[in-house]
This record gives sequence, structure tokens and C-alpha cells, in this order.
Amino acid sequence: DWAAIQAKVVDSIRVYDTKHTIVVSGAEWGGIYGLTQLKKLKDTNLIYSFHFYDPFLFTHQGASWASPSLIDLKNVPFPYDATRMPVCPVSLKGTWVEGSLNSSYKTDGTVAKIKTTIDGVVNYATANGMKIFCGEFGVYNLNSPEKDRVDWYKIVPAYLTQKKIPCTMW
Repeated sequence: DWAAIQAKVVDSIRVYDTKHTIVVSGAEWGGIYGLTQLKKLKDTNLIYSFHFYDPFLFTHQGASWASPSLIDLKNVPFPYDATRMPVCPVSLKGTWVEGSLNSSYKTDGTVAKIKTTIDGVVNYATANGMKIFCGEFGVYNLNSPEKDRVDWYKIVPAYLTQKKIPCTMW
């Protein structure tokens, strides 16, 4: 439904304004997956925006608004380091978080995975002739280790810049 609604909004704006560029995004909280599910709109004066918060387990530790709440999750390292991985909090046992901590974060929590994910959106945009913009990226600082957060903030914008993707931090 999001794509249809967004197309109607763009068409409605164009009734009054044919000059200015409009920023559009995919569903799924504006993330890369949502953008790559969005078909190119017919308007040619658009910038396609996405948000980047990968790996989610790292960037959202301590976030009460996540599902399930990640308020009890802390000290997840970035990049992945088996010697520093925290034990799954009792409140998150049996959830996707426990599976990620014990398995998928080994690959999801790497610089290579970040680059592959960004490369995917670049390839999608190139194949569809879309101008893209990373409208949000960041790490929630409540429970994330400071040094790891700093490293993430060095890696992500540097790679976005290398790929010639304009970006802004949330």
C-alpha cells in the first residue's frame, strides 16, 4: 500500500509544484529492504532515501521502542568479537535476539556485511536509474560500547561517501 500512497502524494504535489525535487522512501521504516521493494516512480525529479541502522543488534541495544524491547541488551561489540559477546539477557531468551547473539551476529556484525548491504542498495539504485540518499544513520548510545560506536561512525559514513551516497546522521 505504501508505494501506491506515495505515488499519489507525488502526483498531488506535482499539481502545484513541478520544479522541486521530492524525497521518497520505501516502507519498512525507510530501511534498505523497503527501498529495494519500491518500484521506481514515474516522476523523474525524485531522490530515493533510505535509513541505515545495521547491524540492528548493535545500533539498537538499549532501545525500548524495538520489538522486543532491547533495553536490557548491552555491550554488543562492533565489529563482532567472540571474546566480547554478552550473554543473552533473561528478558530476551527465546526471541530473535538470542538467535542473533548466538549465531547470525557472527556475520551480521562485520564490516564486510555493512559494505555488502550498502553495495546492494547502490546496485539496486543503479539498475533502476535512481538517485539515492541515506537520510538517517546512527547508533543509539545508551548501552553500546563507546569505542565500538566510534568505529561504526568512522566506517559507515566513510563507505557511504566512497560510494558517492550523500548522507545525514540521526
